[in-house]
Amino acid sequence: MKRIVIAGGGYAGILAANRLAAQSKKEGYSITLINASETFVERIRDHQAGAGQPLPRMSVRELLRAPVAFLHDRIESIDAVGKTVGTQSGFVPYDALIYAPGSEGRPSFAAENSYCIGAPGEADRLRRALPSAKGSVVVLGAGLTGIETSTELAEARPDLSITVVHTGNLDREYSQKGANHLRKVFRRLQIRLLEDTRIQAIRPSSVLLADGRTLPSDMTIQSGGLFGSPLARISGLPVNDRDQLLVDETLMVPDYDGLFGAGDAIALPEGYGFMRMGCVTAMPLGAHAAGSVSQYLAGAKRRAFRFGFPGRSISLGRNDGLIQFTDSFDGPVERAITGRSAAFIKEQVCRYTVRMLRLERTTGWKVFRWPQGQLQTAN
Repeated sequence: MKRIVIAGGGYAGILAANRLAAQSKKEGYSITLINASETFVERIRDHQAGAGQPLPRMSVRELLRAPVAFLHDRIESIDAVGKTVGTQSGFVPYDALIYAPGSEGRPSFAAENSYCIGAPGEADRLRRALPSAKGSVVVLGAGLTGIETSTELAEARPDLSITVVHTGNLDREYSQKGANHLRKVFRRLQIRLLEDTRIQAIRPSSVLLADGRTLPSDMTIQSGGLFGSPLARISGLPVNDRDQLLVDETLMVPDYDGLFGAGDAIALPEGYGFMRMGCVTAMPLGAHAAGSVSQYLAGAKRRAFRFGFPGRSISLGRNDGLIQFTDSFDGPVERAITGRSAAFIKEQVCRYTVRMLRLERTTGWKVFRWPQGQLQTAN
């Protein structure tokens, strides 16, 4: 049997496991997926969870196709030379490993009244604190997470005074139609937006801006970006400055035979340009990693990963949204869909991700597809 281990039970890891499981009988694969939690986390709904909305819970096991073995354990190290994964309960050998532990938010500032959306458990922590929240809330960052979190909170708690502080500018990040709609929604929800503004410190009841101004803040929410799991760095594997494992165009780690990566926890070669972390890239990477592992174990030539961004789907509360179409490199184009239609599309996108995992589990077919675009290495 050819032993395949998948480190991580998120979108990328589960899709990779199910694709390999469909070939396991024919190819003689023994597949083990290791994850620290038994619960599958829909990261694309963190903003809803943080705002206190009840969401269905799914187990990792129910999303996995037989005969994938699920090991509920925490991975502590990877020996890429000896080809073993070290967990809290022992060691798991492999012939091929897909590294897919995902990403995590990391706070830029430490403060008692601060929450970091994207960090493990922080959405639940925010949900528990929200009923007793009062006064003012400051959200740091107007990326997708910051926008979605602030609008959900404004709908759930209209009594709160919410300010979003953004180092960037919506006019530079969206089409004119998209930026105008975001500002319109912020005005409707009475969210104050400060652009081209930097934070210097978070205090117990305020936020200090770099220009010396002080914002009152009874609750501060940080949404300033994602980092790869620290596991690769701890294991002595090659990573970038965001702790993402460095892979080649086929998703294998150079100089480490049989070690592949997928999802937010990896970084592609420079020729691919910027690859935004999120489900939009995690599932295509998971599917391609499964193919690369199959080709590697068969001694066949591995194919380069190709991908192009289709756009950004953003919920702005439960009844409004923005679908910002982009070029293959995630640059905004003028076309955009707004309002209730966009909210409906966004919800369908969220449901689609889990639907694809379930369909590949039950059918064994490669039903998930993604835009190939122009994102590929120069050579």
